[in-house]
Amino acid sequence: MNIQINFSVLRGIEKLPEVEERIVQGLIDRDITIGSDIDGTLAHDTPGEHVHVNEGSRVTRLWNGLNRASNGQAPLMTGRPHTYIEHKFIGREFLAASEHGLGISFTEGHDAHYWKDTVSDIDRFKAHFQEAELNTPLLQGVQIEDHKKATATLGFTHLINPRLDHQITEEMMERMRALTKQVCRTSEEILSTIGSKGLKVRQTVTPTNAVVEILPKGVCKAKSFKYLRDKNILATTATTVFCGDSKGDKSVMKMVAAEEGGIALGVGPKAPKCSDVVFAQPDDLLKFLEGSLRLAAPQHLRM
Repeated sequence: MNIQINFSVLRGIEKLPEVEERIVQGLIDRDITIGSDIDGTLAHDTPGEHVHVNEGSRVTRLWNGLNRASNGQAPLMTGRPHTYIEHKFIGREFLAASEHGLGISFTEGHDAHYWKDTVSDIDRFKAHFQEAELNTPLLQGVQIEDHKKATATLGFTHLINPRLDHQITEEMMERMRALTKQVCRTSEEILSTIGSKGLKVRQTVTPTNAVVEILPKGVCKAKSFKYLRDKNILATTATTVFCGDSKGDKSVMKMVAAEEGGIALGVGPKAPKCSDVVFAQPDDLLKFLEGSLRLAAPQHLRM
């Protein structure tokens, strides 16, 4: 297949022809599952902002097309809350899983439902963290996600990088790492104080964002992906593709690539090592997928 490269690839460019051929053939055969993380993979949105997000009309159009071409097998998965999905993807037709798969919404306007109840512990954690903020100058200004139900996100990129540039300096990164350690330490102390054994602390620091997440132990996108299959919400197909940009996506990308012989597509310098191809920016991945859909089913991309 003569692939037209009009995008930037960080690694794996030699695999592109084979990857494109498998994706295109899977779409033609309607025997493919193609899922993706959102933030940092398909879009760059302001961390912690979920109401006034940039409209994802391009991503909506592409993923609706992939969903039609794959016979409904094109889910998006994000750590962000359901409100982010509602505001960003107006007119979506595809399944979307929020809070790492704890919330699942099939169509626009449907409320997410949680299949693990961690709401009470999360509420207690938020209250204790707000109290810790008042007594710890270093923590003042850390944003506590108020749209989530089953998980909590503590965001502080804006404290280090007020302009929210896509790339930050190494000095900023050092300060980001130091603050991350402090937030993690405080979070662990709070979980111990409230006696919650069902929650864990996870940090994610990338060149564009830094967050600390409080989420149920055992929850990851791979298990959420498997849950969707076990419930026959997603079918087992000949080819599975998953796209991601950070270690929060590693579990599902590794499962797809190593266990299923599928395709893992990464974005950015922090993309998991299991990625077959790593694109430089979300725009590069979008161009590649738009090209693949155009080859397989151009009528779906136009709709």
